[in-house]
Amino acid sequence: VATGDDDEAVATGDDDDASAPDASAPNADDEAVNDDRCFDCGASCAADRWVSMNHGTIICLTCAGTHRGLGVAVSFVRSEKLDGLTDDERSVLARSGNAAFAAFLAEHGLPRAAWLSLEPVGLRYFTPAADLYRRRLAGDEAATLQHVDPPAELVRRLSAASIRSSSAAPPK
Repeated sequence: VATGDDDEAVATGDDDDASAPDASAPNADDEAVNDDRCFDCGASCAADRWVSMNHGTIICLTCAGTHRGLGVAVSFVRSEKLDGLTDDERSVLARSGNAAFAAFLAEHGLPRAAWLSLEPVGLRYFTPAADLYRRRLAGDEAATLQHVDPPAELVRRLSAASIRSSSAAPPK
C-alpha cells in the first residue's frame, strides 16, 4: 500500500514497490465497488454477473461485450451463469473484486472518478495502473508500472463506437 512519500511516485508512475491486489483493501465511496454492481458502469448485475478474469472484477452483460473486444490478454470475460467458474477463477475473485481493483487504482494515482471519466471505456484498461494490476493478479509480483499503448485498431474502433453512441443520444 502506498503511503506518505510513495504517493507522489505512485501518481507519476515511478513506484515499483506498490502492493499486489488485495481483497481486504478499503472500499471506495462508490456503489460500483461492491460485487453486485458493474465495475465499469455501476449497473446492477447481481442476477447475471460477468467477470473480467484479468482484473477480478464484476461487470454487466453490456460491459462484458466491450471487454470481449479488448482481447483475452487484456480482459478474459466469463459469465458465472453461462460459463461457470473453475476453482482457479474462483480463487482470482477471492483475491480481488471490485473494491480491491478500485483501491489499487486509487493507490496508483487513478481515483475512481478519474477512471470513470476515461473515454471510451475500453481505453481505461490500457492505463499503467490497470496493466500493473493485471500482471500482479496473474502472479507477476515483480511487475512495475510501465507505459501501455492500446492497439491502434482498438483505439479507432472504440472511438468510432463512442462517437456513434454519443450522436445517437437525444439532446438534453
